[in-house]
Amino acid sequence: MFLQPATLHTETLATILIVDDDATNVVVLQSVLETAGYHLVVAHNGREALDMLGCATPDLILLDLLMPELDGFEVCRRVKASPQWGDIPIIVLTGLDDVDDYTRAIDCGADDFMTKPFTFEVLLARVRGYLRARRAMIELRQSEDRYRRLVELSPDAILVHCDGRIVFVNKAGMGLLGATAPDDVLGIALSQIMALRQPARTTARLVQADSTPGPLEEQFVRLDGSIVDVEVATMPIPYQDKPAWLVVARDVTERIRVREELRLAKEAAEAANYAKSQFLANMSHELRTPLNAIIGYSEMLQEEAEDNEQEAFVGDLHKIHTAGKQLLGLINDVLDLAKIEAGKMPVYLETFQVTGLLNDIVSTVEPLLAKRANTLEVHVGDSVGTMHSDVTKVRQSLLNLLSNAGKFTQQGMITLTVGQETVEHQPWCIFRVCDTGIGMTPEQIGQLFQPFTQADASTTRRYGGTGLGLTITRRFCQMLGGDISVASALGAGATFTMRLPATAPVVAAPPPEAPRPQVLAPLAVAAGPGSAQPTVLVIDDDPTTRDLLARILPKEGFQVATATRGWEGVQMARALRPIAITLDVEMPEMDGWSVLATLQADPHLATTPVIMLTITDKPSPGLALGVAAYLTKPIDTARLVTLLRPYQRGPSAIPPRSASLGLYATPA
Repeated sequence: MFLQPATLHTETLATILIVDDDATNVVVLQSVLETAGYHLVVAHNGREALDMLGCATPDLILLDLLMPELDGFEVCRRVKASPQWGDIPIIVLTGLDDVDDYTRAIDCGADDFMTKPFTFEVLLARVRGYLRARRAMIELRQSEDRYRRLVELSPDAILVHCDGRIVFVNKAGMGLLGATAPDDVLGIALSQIMALRQPARTTARLVQADSTPGPLEEQFVRLDGSIVDVEVATMPIPYQDKPAWLVVARDVTERIRVREELRLAKEAAEAANYAKSQFLANMSHELRTPLNAIIGYSEMLQEEAEDNEQEAFVGDLHKIHTAGKQLLGLINDVLDLAKIEAGKMPVYLETFQVTGLLNDIVSTVEPLLAKRANTLEVHVGDSVGTMHSDVTKVRQSLLNLLSNAGKFTQQGMITLTVGQETVEHQPWCIFRVCDTGIGMTPEQIGQLFQPFTQADASTTRRYGGTGLGLTITRRFCQMLGGDISVASALGAGATFTMRLPATAPVVAAPPPEAPRPQVLAPLAVAAGPGSAQPTVLVIDDDPTTRDLLARILPKEGFQVATATRGWEGVQMARALRPIAITLDVEMPEMDGWSVLATLQADPHLATTPVIMLTITDKPSPGLALGVAAYLTKPIDTARLVTLLRPYQRGPSAIPPRSASLGLYATPA
């Protein structure tokens, strides 16, 4: 009778080999065990039992001791000495009850010893126990074999470090270290092959003092002395009843090389982008100065043509003036983005009323929306109060959203909804601009906030623009601690939601040290003949600005005196005592801030209103105390005249001094 392999046997299908020369005992055991569901084979003596084992392996052996030719003791000894059969449990069933027989059987390798007669329930219980143990052992052996294969086939180097030396290495580990056989590596201390980049951290892991998860990038020293970059992960494991470390290493030389190339490429790209942004940011003066002349002279010539009823020139001059302002708007957008990318866009924080800001924005944007027959509705929640943020950036962002909505909507409705909500105990202002315009597809929304990008080429051709407005708006929102999102469907309009913290977390950059007032020698200037016109002193190194103001302001009832340098302007101010001063910020030798500090240090000039003319951005309020207003070049002459008019009418008409941004004007 042939036996079946036992590796897949369940407990009830297990094969049991009965070795007994007593036919009666065999019949009784067969009856009991077959009833319990076991598969049985029988050998009538020891030699027959060994022959059967050579054909197949049973799951358990029930062995009698007293048999002819080859007794049970010798059978037990041979079975347990065999690598193939040594793990088969053997239960001795014998009539011998002497202690020496028990001891001898156990010494020969028997797993259990039962003396006849015995209770069958006890026998069945012991059979079940040993079969379960054998099944668990087989499963453990199979599991160990699977993991051994995984370790050997792993492309990563795997080592076991125990008692200060390497006690196991797989094939990949030998290849990583340049070994041809395991013995080349076994017995070496791990410290001998590690060129530590992070010695403290790595050593801490190896002595089980650091439980930080995740791999470390280190370097291994190969047996030939060369260095290889590796990523190392470690974990504690038991090894032969001792604490040990499992070390898994992967060659990352190529990854580090690619990463370094990417880092250098990224740094080069960032440097190039930064250089570009710095160049554009520094080009602000050079780009805007000629536009100042174009816009200013075209506006002045247009007014003169209208006064002289030269209608043939008015239209052309209006086109020049309009084109100049459009070009200025495009340049401003490009320069704003460049300044943001170059880190030159400062944030000026102040507290302001949201409703006052909205009134200003509505009055500005309504004429633009009316050109396309759009209607504007504004809804402001009762909880909306003040914000502590950069009012200029908030204003520009809302103007960008509203003008964008008006551009893509014809004879539709544009709604501005403003509310407040609390997020993590902090108040946030929510500005939502909805329109009923052309809408966008998901693909168009995906590229919406990319610089110089509009929905598609046809949109650019039809509606114009640089595609920078929304990009700048998002950058402004992020600078102020918030962000902007959009929801839209093609043909169903769009909704832009701008979320800003009521108190911006951005800390304004500290202003540069205020310039010290310069002490100038008094200039003896003879008082000229009296004039009915009040004098405005223009201090500006730009001849175009001086010429424009010298030709425009007298028509409005002002006398103009001009100075080309800061120190010259201070001396003329002391001599002429003008009703107001327009002061350029960027001048050689003595800039506008130094002039302002000197004027404020003079008790006779400290109260003279100063209107700052800047071709760049609004300066820090910390340097602007006592400034009546700011105007950005190209100068809005109508706005300038409006600011000067109260001073022309006398002290009673002069408004209170303010450094508020409400007096800050930029060209439309």
